[in-house]
Amino acid sequence: MEEKWFALRPKVSQTVGTVSRLISDSVDWFDLDVPVRQIPTLAPNFISHFEDSIPDADITIATAWETAYTVAALDDSKGEKAYFVQHYEIWDTWNSDEAWEQVSTLADKPARYPIEMHEVTPSSSKARRQKKLVDHSYELPLSKITISSWLGELLEVKFDQHVAGVITNSVNHSIFYPEQTDDSERISILLPSRDAPWKGQREAKELVREIGASYDVEIHMYGSELEGDAYSDHVIQHPHISDDKLRQLYSNADIFVLPSWVEGCQLPPLEAMACKCAVVATNVGGVPDYAEDGETASIVPPRDSAALIDAVRELIENENKRHHLQSQGYNHVTEYTWDDATREFEQTLLDISGDGE
Repeated sequence: MEEKWFALRPKVSQTVGTVSRLISDSVDWFDLDVPVRQIPTLAPNFISHFEDSIPDADITIATAWETAYTVAALDDSKGEKAYFVQHYEIWDTWNSDEAWEQVSTLADKPARYPIEMHEVTPSSSKARRQKKLVDHSYELPLSKITISSWLGELLEVKFDQHVAGVITNSVNHSIFYPEQTDDSERISILLPSRDAPWKGQREAKELVREIGASYDVEIHMYGSELEGDAYSDHVIQHPHISDDKLRQLYSNADIFVLPSWVEGCQLPPLEAMACKCAVVATNVGGVPDYAEDGETASIVPPRDSAALIDAVRELIENENKRHHLQSQGYNHVTEYTWDDATREFEQTLLDISGDGE
């Protein structure tokens, strides 16, 4: 009975999500000022019933593994088919401590764990099914574009796929820039509040408890609202904030911490650097592409609370290093602009469609 429910639950969730999207003409996760056309489809074999609703195009892009199957099923009138891979979307595997223990036996360096996770077979049947679907989506006849070097290597080495372009995430400098508004003399530490284990939830809790008990600092968290004593009494919460409020938090923070186990190409460290905040982050996702340990950020291994706490301690106690990272990180992040990323992405699409020079 439990197995049947696990098999049915994703379909129920997908159906509810599809109905919700159909009654909306916008998206709520991004400030997007363009018309949005919702196309209902629960599985690729349904696409023929709705294909006329999809405009003909030079290129059609899948942006997640579920949509890759649908895009691959479209006819030639929808143009060349591309797959914008923004993460290795095996969420249940990433959340499994057992899977991480397995992968630690396959690679010497923690930074390689996300790539070698391809070789791990999850113990959960639900996670195995999900991983099989995600893995197969990379073998579909779609041109691959991605956002970080590790994802490019994953596709090329583990799935024998040609990657048409690796376009690193960039920061919107019209939104994220230094804006000092708080004159507090206490050191301020900022973390995102996220409820998934692979986002470093456990390490964030341990950091907050240890640093909050050892130093007279302010600790701010934004994102998911914390309940009860989920972290500690040391935290000032900022749930459901705007970009303007987030810019103020970054600007007023001395240290920003991102403890993720894995990421596609995380934006928050770039945003924090753009606001002249010193960054402590795990060496995963896009961090190896856009940060240098000791120069533009303090970089630690994933799933290592002691290393994370030590890095934050050092920046609290070493004002010169903290100011160095704030200055160098800010100078470096000016090289990452939306205009450059947009031009690179557009050129990649032109190359895929055959219109590139």
